[in-house]
Amino acid sequence: MILTEKTNICDLLQEVPTLAGVLKRLGVADTLILECVSLGQLAARSGIGMANLVKHYELLSSGSTYNQHNFAALSMPDMLQLLRREHHEFLTKRLPRLSFILNELAARKGTMEPDLLQLQSTFEAFRADISDHILQEQDSLYPYAEALDAFLAGELSEGDMRHWLEQPSPVDHALRDDEDLNFFDQARYLTNHYTPSVEAGIMQRSLYKELAQFEKDLLRHEALEFAVLLNRVIELENGVWKRLQQD
Repeated sequence: MILTEKTNICDLLQEVPTLAGVLKRLGVADTLILECVSLGQLAARSGIGMANLVKHYELLSSGSTYNQHNFAALSMPDMLQLLRREHHEFLTKRLPRLSFILNELAARKGTMEPDLLQLQSTFEAFRADISDHILQEQDSLYPYAEALDAFLAGELSEGDMRHWLEQPSPVDHALRDDEDLNFFDQARYLTNHYTPSVEAGIMQRSLYKELAQFEKDLLRHEALEFAVLLNRVIELENGVWKRLQQD
C-alpha cells in the first residue's frame, strides 16, 4: 500500500494490525483510531508526523524493508514485536510449507532424485533445531530484554530485577554457531544453488525459490539479533548493574 495523507488509518490497520500497538506507544489517542481518521489528520492531531508513520508502517508491513540502522532506532518493545512477528511467520507458515513441499517431492521423485531425499532429511533436522532455538529465545532472551528495559524505565521493582539477574544470562546461550550456514551450504549444494533443472516442475521450482528467499530472510533476521538486539541487551545489563550499585 502506498501511503498518502488521505490514507484511512482503519484501512491501514486492517492490513497491518500490529501497527495499532506501535501507534499507542507513540501516544496516538484511541479516539483517532476509532474515528478512522486519515493519516494526515492523525499526524497533525497526534504530532507524530507523516514520515514517522510511514517508517513504522514499512517496518511492520515488510521485514525486507528494514535495515540495521532503522532497526537500531526502534524502542525495545517495537524491536521485539518485529522479531516475534517474524518468528511466528517462520514457525507457523514458512517452515511447515517448505516441509510439506519437500515431503511431497521426495515421495514422488525420491527414487529418481536422491538429492531430494537428502535435502528432505537435512531440512527436517534443521527445522527441528531452528524451531527449538526460536522458542528458547522467546521464552528466555526476549522476556529478559523486556525486564531490563522495564526496570530502567521504572516499571519493574528492584526485587523482580534481581530475581532475573540471579539466573544465567540468556545472552550467553542466544548465539548460534554455524548451524544455519551449514544447512544452507548443503541446501545450495543439493539444489545447484537453488537452480532447477529444465525438466523440473512447478512444485520443485517453487521449493527452490522459497528456500533461497528463506535463507535470505532468516540470515538477515539473525544478523539483526546478533548485531543490534544482543548489543542493546548488553547495554541494558550494564545500565541495570550501574543502577543497582548506586541504590
